[in-house]
Amino acid sequence: MPNTCGICKYGYNTKPSGEKPSSGTVWCSKRKIQMAKHRQMDCFMPLPSIKVHHCVDCKRSKITLPSGGALQLGNIWCDRKKIEIHKMRSMDCFE
Repeated sequence: MPNTCGICKYGYNTKPSGEKPSSGTVWCSKRKIQMAKHRQMDCFMPLPSIKVHHCVDCKRSKITLPSGGALQLGNIWCDRKKIEIHKMRSMDCFE
């Protein structure tokens, strides 16, 4: 993974005053100057990753059917929706 200013945690598309930096540059909130998007710096910090919640990690998921039967490979039983669902699916009902 390249450690460039364009994908750094401190690189922004707007200056604190609200105006846009020049084309091909980003505003560095750490150094308080414009930096080239593709410049590699030692102060690089990756963007925080977004945690994705999959159905397999939900506390309402089961690995067997309520009747005790086996599920299709790659699926889990959802006690909330009462259906067989793919284990890597992301749902808004995650608990």
